[in-house]
Amino acid sequence: MSNIKAILPHIKTLHKFVAPAQISALGDGCRGEEKEFFFEKIEELSNTFNTMHKTYEQDGKGDEAIVHLHYFRGGADWFI
Repeated sequence: MSNIKAILPHIKTLHKFVAPAQISALGDGCRGEEKEFFFEKIEELSNTFNTMHKTYEQDGKGDEAIVHLHYFRGGADWFI
């Protein structure tokens, strides 16, 4: 998938979960010589976000819950 128009819907999905600076770095990668890797990674991340469990779907599972994202913010760890 090396067509920017084909990747745009995936980038819109990333905006919900990825920081603007990271989106910018991915965009830079899409313009470099390793652009195919970055196009594939954007699609992979978007698919992960679209298929991961929704809020409260794993409520009560404790250690059996599946973690898809891990954020670090202000000395705290957030697992999604």
